[in-house]
Amino acid sequence: WIRSATNWHRLTTRFAMFLMPGLVMTPEQLQRAISIRDTNMKKIPIKLSDVQLAKWWCGHVLHIREYVKEYPSHALIELDLYDSNGTASLLYDLFQANTDASPNNNHTLCYWGQSNKSKKIVTRKKVH
Repeated sequence: WIRSATNWHRLTTRFAMFLMPGLVMTPEQLQRAISIRDTNMKKIPIKLSDVQLAKWWCGHVLHIREYVKEYPSHALIELDLYDSNGTASLLYDLFQANTDASPNNNHTLCYWGQSNKSKKIVTRKKVH
């Protein structure tokens, strides 16, 4: 997830520019984010570490799971975005139109794909 967020329009840099619930920043990062917000100046945020991002993401996922558990009228579908075949199969099973009613009975139609993949791949060191 960190690699994807970093490669998608510098999303992790933008995370460092504002206060997100659950994201623990260093005092310096927090001061810079508040300064960016309050002065509306184009300052460069202090980069978030992979550990900060991973902890925030895990906390966010747990929060969403708890929310769905608390409000059972909501459904949560979790996908492994790096397992294209498994994701495609699951989405097909869940959302595909009833192909038995179609004239050709073609079960190979697919109406989703990855449209926001970054052309610029940034590699990052693994977090242990």
